[in-house]
Amino acid sequence: LVAVCLTVAAGGEAVCGDGWQGWAIFAIADGRDPVGPSSRRMARELVTGAGEVRVSVVELSGEPRGDRERAQEQVLSAGAWTRRNGHAVLWLRGHGEPPRGGSDPRRGEYRLFGPGGCSEWSTGEIKSALKGVQIDLVILEACYSASLEVLADLAGSCRVLVAVPGEVLGEGFPWGSIAAGIARLERGRRSSVTAIAEELC
Repeated sequence: LVAVCLTVAAGGEAVCGDGWQGWAIFAIADGRDPVGPSSRRMARELVTGAGEVRVSVVELSGEPRGDRERAQEQVLSAGAWTRRNGHAVLWLRGHGEPPRGGSDPRRGEYRLFGPGGCSEWSTGEIKSALKGVQIDLVILEACYSASLEVLADLAGSCRVLVAVPGEVLGEGFPWGSIAAGIARLERGRRSSVTAIAEELC
């Protein structure tokens, strides 16, 4: 597990006092997990751990076009929350494929959610959907997501990136514990990179 700070904004907390809009978790989980239907367990643990923090989980099921539309809508929702001075976690869980080289027409792209299938998304497409909005925390719970290509794709689109250099274990991340950390950020009205790192590490 790797946590990388992509940008550091001067001035401590991004929003505080009466302007506080709160944290929210926007998750996209592949429901076709070969080790079991962990996406629903993930949703339950996120909701339980997050307390009063808003949680939205979209489950992908392999539907042509439908999955991509649901995923895009979730990314847009995270961006809209951020534009309203909220603090967002964009959490993506699913199969990931490292960038290909050679003559592949999509070489250099990191792909999520069933690469080659109807649900496929690339980190470049995620950045494009955010349209310049910078998310506080992006979690890529996918194999081989901690790469220079991913960092380059998401530069400017998130303040902190959590990614995986190798394979994700079947049990996945400690969803409830991470959500509880976001709840503590909410209670303390904290949003700085330092505060996020303290809760994740």
